[in-house]
Amino acid sequence: VALDAHGRCGSVGSAETLLSFFSGRNLLFLEEVLRPAPAATLAALAQKFDVRLATGERLVELRDFVDLGCARAVAVFQPDIAHCGGLLAATQVATIAAGFNIAVAPHNPLGVVASSAGLHFALATENFLVQEEMSAHFSAASDFIETPIHFESGYWTMKPCVGLGVTVDEAF
Repeated sequence: VALDAHGRCGSVGSAETLLSFFSGRNLLFLEEVLRPAPAATLAALAQKFDVRLATGERLVELRDFVDLGCARAVAVFQPDIAHCGGLLAATQVATIAAGFNIAVAPHNPLGVVASSAGLHFALATENFLVQEEMSAHFSAASDFIETPIHFESGYWTMKPCVGLGVTVDEAF
């Protein structure tokens, strides 16, 4: 189980209360316990509580990820591929993460195109952990978007394709 606090802890004190509750419960990770916070603040929380922290959906500068890694602030980086600069930038974030033995679990609240990019990223990233997905977008877009991604027997699969493999019916 992974949980998303979505930055709703308004203070370090409320973050500590939440982390105290989840400490020792073996979460995969707790995401965005605070809105982007100094790496030192997250590192202090990570040292104090037995909860793997994740962050990065609101970060767009590589330097922010380097600072988090240097501080040993989180266990999981979560770049948003569509917001951090695309696949190249996300790959750079994953490389930084690998240097610090940090996993990568891309943030993805968007639609079919972003999900296709995320799955391509997952297949090409050694320290990939898990992909946030929005499967409801696939059925909503099925009339006008064709994608090589399919959900079968509890797993996402991808047919061989060129580029992202997404075709949009612009006439629709």
